[in-house]
Amino acid sequence: MQFSTLTVLLVSAGLVAAQEEQSKLKAIGNLQPDPKCLTKPNFPVYLKKCYKVDQFKAVRIDVDGITCYGTKSAGCLDAGTPVKVGKGCHKLSEFKDAKAIKCLKH
Repeated sequence: MQFSTLTVLLVSAGLVAAQEEQSKLKAIGNLQPDPKCLTKPNFPVYLKKCYKVDQFKAVRIDVDGITCYGTKSAGCLDAGTPVKVGKGCHKLSEFKDAKAIKCLKH
């Protein structure tokens, strides 16, 4: 598996209605909205728990045709695990291929 360079995705933060957030996720086709998260309008993405969409917009990682989003954290970069999701730092090797649907290994 080969990983492309981390690219910073500059997106202005802002609150958007849950339906619009869900449409955004479908449009980028990488993070799967979860029904139990969609009941919390600002936390539609499920990766073990619910996250705001903008938590996945700071860093874009393209892995074998799938794009994953995470927040860039100085502490994570120093540790060689550049992607922060929630409280955890992750290595690029933890990201799965497009057929796996979810971005992170569980």
